[in-house]
Amino acid sequence: MRLMGRTQRFVIDDYRAFALIGFEANETGVIARHFRIFLKPYEQRLDKEIKSHCISITRNLEDGHSFDDIAEDLTKESIVGAVVHYIKSNLVEIIANVQTDKTVKLNTDPYRKIK
Repeated sequence: MRLMGRTQRFVIDDYRAFALIGFEANETGVIARHFRIFLKPYEQRLDKEIKSHCISITRNLEDGHSFDDIAEDLTKESIVGAVVHYIKSNLVEIIANVQTDKTVKLNTDPYRKIK
């Protein structure tokens, strides 16, 4: 069975990030099964950290956990946590493939507000 995929673009702390979310359609609805984040420009240390987080999140999604369950364990002070919290809040629009006009800007600094 093929997964239905969606790509969401972000700007996070001067990095361009692309989140790939894979969904599986069944008789009860659409369930997230895959999660991956790519960063531009590439930074090896940060990419390894993000990849390991995404692997564990994908395993949790395959085990039946939702983005709501996963977001409870992550803070918004990491790139993966910020993206997961955004996906949790906007999952219906992402599944419907509704693209926003503006680029989604996220920040991992807990003391800085984005205007």
